[in-house]
Amino acid sequence: MAQGNSGSFKVSGTKSMSCTVYWSETYDVASNSHIVKITNLTFTSTNWYGFTYYLNGSVSVNGSTVATFSSTLGSHNVRIDYQNVEAPIQNASGYAALPYTSGTIYGNEDGSKSVSIAVNVSGYSIGGDGANGFNCNGSTTATLYTIPRKSTCSMGAATMGSASTITISRASSSFTHTLTYAFGSATGTIVTKTSSTSVSWTPSLTLAEQVPNSVSGTVTITCQTYNGTTLIGTTSTTATLTVPASVVPTFSSITVTRVDGDVPSSWGIYVQSKSKATVKINSASGSRGSTISAYSISGGGFSSASSSMTTGFLTNSGSITFTGKVKDSRGRWSAEKTVTISVTAYSPPSVTAYSVQRCTSSGTISTNGTYGKGQVSFSYSSCGGKNTVSTSTYYKKSTASSYTSAGVSFSSGTAFVFGGGSLSVDYTYDIKFLVADAFSDVPIVLTLSTASVIMDFKAGGTGLAIGKVSEQDNLFDCAFDAKFRGMVSGRVMSLDGYDGVIESDFNNYKEVGVYMISSDAGIQAVANRPCDNAGTLYVKNAFNDGRGSSGTWVYRLQIFIPHTGTDLFIRSMTVGSTAGSWSYGAWNAIGKSMVVSHATTADSATTATTATSATSATSATKATKDGSGNTITSTYLKLSGGSITGSLNIGGYSTFWTTLIGYGSMSQGGTFSGTVPSDTRLFIIALYDDSYSAWYTMAVPKTSFTSGSNLHLKATSDYYTFSITMSGTTATLKKVGAGTKTVYFIAIR
Repeated sequence: MAQGNSGSFKVSGTKSMSCTVYWSETYDVASNSHIVKITNLTFTSTNWYGFTYYLNGSVSVNGSTVATFSSTLGSHNVRIDYQNVEAPIQNASGYAALPYTSGTIYGNEDGSKSVSIAVNVSGYSIGGDGANGFNCNGSTTATLYTIPRKSTCSMGAATMGSASTITISRASSSFTHTLTYAFGSATGTIVTKTSSTSVSWTPSLTLAEQVPNSVSGTVTITCQTYNGTTLIGTTSTTATLTVPASVVPTFSSITVTRVDGDVPSSWGIYVQSKSKATVKINSASGSRGSTISAYSISGGGFSSASSSMTTGFLTNSGSITFTGKVKDSRGRWSAEKTVTISVTAYSPPSVTAYSVQRCTSSGTISTNGTYGKGQVSFSYSSCGGKNTVSTSTYYKKSTASSYTSAGVSFSSGTAFVFGGGSLSVDYTYDIKFLVADAFSDVPIVLTLSTASVIMDFKAGGTGLAIGKVSEQDNLFDCAFDAKFRGMVSGRVMSLDGYDGVIESDFNNYKEVGVYMISSDAGIQAVANRPCDNAGTLYVKNAFNDGRGSSGTWVYRLQIFIPHTGTDLFIRSMTVGSTAGSWSYGAWNAIGKSMVVSHATTADSATTATTATSATSATSATKATKDGSGNTITSTYLKLSGGSITGSLNIGGYSTFWTTLIGYGSMSQGGTFSGTVPSDTRLFIIALYDDSYSAWYTMAVPKTSFTSGSNLHLKATSDYYTFSITMSGTTATLKKVGAGTKTVYFIAIR
């Protein structure tokens, strides 16, 4: 038994007497029991002294009597010799002496226990002196020592598959313990009725299946405390269980398959810029319950987040390594795996030098020869012996539409003769040498001139040639380089008939040269014109002397610069594999600054050519032309503002107005903001200068200005500066310069 709690309490009685009870206890952990002892019983008088009192009554603990006093028998007495001094109880011979001991008192299930201690004692003096008797009657509740019962356990953070230690704190060495665990839906017993206070436990890796989307979870350890076969109580604790770093997703392999495209499958190789590759991650799976959440494939300048990837054309040669990995639902990546392919270098055939001359049948150079002598130096990619190159030769009169095969092939750098004597000295010939491999062909088109003569007059015509034979009537044809040491005057050519040549279509000017039209009236009759203003037309080769990289393609540009205005127009012209089948691109404006003078009231007549003269009418329905002469069919802007509807036709584009973004008086720093359609093509800034009673308008293509940059609107005597800022679909116009003017800000699509 172990020593437990102790204490005392005082009971006030009659006749100035009181009784003090002293108690203590011992306890037994294993049996959860207590024994309470009354260690002393004293009496104190604040008045009477010098008397002996004989006691009647009893003392009880937890409802059971532990001591009985009988005055008639004189079993117990107390002698009071002094005031306010405790006097202990005395027992007569043969009667119970202190301490008065209780029986076994069992504690509560949790080890706690409180008991009542009661005293009911009266005392009488034999002679009836000293208060002639008193009575002390009272009780108290004594809290006994709480006996530790159920044990506690603890465990630190642990890793699945690795040993961990569970520590048990117990109240008695006789206690045994059963430990169990719960993790997710998994439960199990760790140990049964162990007497050890330190238990080793290795959580199974299978527990990882309970946390497929996390790298850790919380395990609950339950400790059941037994005393023999009796379950004393149950406690629990929690700890973190971590999935070991070795538990990661896996995949069996990363493989790559050729995508041959134009490469013959029989070659069995990857060819630079011609082959693609399909890369695939195979048999990917999570581990211990996880699932695959992501893929990663990279290599050769390509990447993919899918389980397979088909590259673009492989632009590099040599070894290309592709790397793959997978991620699971725990966020863990697998180990990387790689696969390497070898890509054979390839580039199209390259012609480094070429020439053609007239010659005799033996190959002797002769300006009057009817054979051609050619020489072409070229190289090509052999692709490891898989690729081969072929060569061929063609010729035609420069005026003919199709080539004739010469039936002659050639080797790089080796001169060869072709033509079979059919290359008449009276004609210029186009000679085409073709170098072709499995993927590309490179044509070289050269000119074989007529026979070399100082001067030649075309028979039966008016043609004259210098340095060659004359082939065309009404043409001065010079084959020599020319230097003019004096001024050269006169037109090169004209579209308007001033030199006797009348043309009616811009499409007719395909030959390289410079052409001019001198009047606005004259251009009105010319079809496919870019604008209504006179100007200069330049026709030039786009590249490769106007010839393409294959077949008979020709690429040329027409550039038209009007003599007035700030617009420059450009379009392309091409002819395909069928000679003479020309195609014409659309005219495009460069540096376009479209000016539209908007009427504020109707024109004075329906045939008005400008809209600024409409100042007297009250409606806005008769204006037909803008300030540049473009036809407009719309409801016109009014000074009152509001929405604009109808259609506007400018340069062949049919458009419609949106609602005004902003209108009104605008001073320096003022802004108009609004939402514009995503397909907006133009912004219109219209400013009214009341000093001149005139409108000045600027058209700003949406795609041709830098957001926030300054835009200058030229008026009669001043420039007005604005900026347009785009943010998403919001357009903001800000007046940068000084002065207050009426301004419209409009979007056109």
